[in-house]
Amino acid sequence: MLAVVRGLPSVRPYYAGEQRELLRILLNAVSPAEADFALHILGESMTQKELLAAVNLREALRELPACPFAMAIDTATLVRITRLERDRSAWRRRFDDERGPFDIVVLGDGNLCYDLIVSDRERNFFWTPHPRNGVFVHPDALDLVMGRDTLLQEVIGMTIAMGLPFSPTFYLSLDDWKLEYAEQAMTDLGELF
Repeated sequence: MLAVVRGLPSVRPYYAGEQRELLRILLNAVSPAEADFALHILGESMTQKELLAAVNLREALRELPACPFAMAIDTATLVRITRLERDRSAWRRRFDDERGPFDIVVLGDGNLCYDLIVSDRERNFFWTPHPRNGVFVHPDALDLVMGRDTLLQEVIGMTIAMGLPFSPTFYLSLDDWKLEYAEQAMTDLGELF
């Protein structure tokens, strides 16, 4: 988990300007063909190391569960473990980092998590896009993740506290990532044409 989170600062400068939409596709598109296409174009402006950090960040986002999902523990236990506070019909945890405060809100009951909300206290975004639209994370929630060093780490920590496994594949080279998804990317391309 730490290797993924440590790669975020090297990717962040490209999450602005001309590369932003391509990086969004690489990080968040469910389709490996779309991600691979974005990877090739981004290769003109990003180093191999930065692209590898982006690919590993993608794997972390991919590994996080899509809501709604069943937790391995009940909400009362989650509240106690993660120090969530009651906030109307949800549970909230407040955090502070060098960029200011942010919140993670858990919507759930019993052992069912309906969704997570991430907030910078000015804007609130569901973690899961409704409808899914071919992305792992709501694009606006992804913007918050990319703007903060610790938000993704805390979302991952919340998922682990829910008793869910979190073990994304960590790639040591871009060739390893491409090889892993080659068959699925070709299938995706075949469906397009």
